[in-house]
Amino acid sequence: AAAGKPAGERRERAFLLLTEFLDEAALDFQAAMKDALPNWVGEFELTGEFEEPFRKEIRRAAEACFRFVVKSDARLAVPLDPRSQALRAAVALEESAVQYIFQEQVGRRLRDALMSVLMEAACSEEDEFTLPDLEEMQSAAASALQDVQVSLQEALERLMTGLRDRSA
Repeated sequence: AAAGKPAGERRERAFLLLTEFLDEAALDFQAAMKDALPNWVGEFELTGEFEEPFRKEIRRAAEACFRFVVKSDARLAVPLDPRSQALRAAVALEESAVQYIFQEQVGRRLRDALMSVLMEAACSEEDEFTLPDLEEMQSAAASALQDVQVSLQEALERLMTGLRDRSA
């Protein structure tokens, strides 16, 4: 069935699936950070320290939500996870477009998701939490998200290199 489809239609479908899966992962990241808010804010309330627990939580949530990228392995003939399959298909069709998506869109989407959680907590009618200074949180978030971006880029590069080596 897929072999009979024009190349442009296959490319469009692969990239549509990939972007849907990446968007779903970003939404999962936002939900995970919202759920984790009491943990790292609680630690801040107890110790006055927030940066390292906050950064760890960002990295943990991103790795869990983007596991299909971070754990992609070109040595697997066919990954079981359909998200990994969509990623591989998109890479096979156009590596540079996948790199662009990760460099330009994924990082921005994660930043926006995290800022949404922080702004919602800061503007909450309920005074459940004592939050650190918003500028300090934004600075820590930017640093942690940069780490996440590097991790995703490294995983993507390993996958692309492995797939190129397999096809050579």
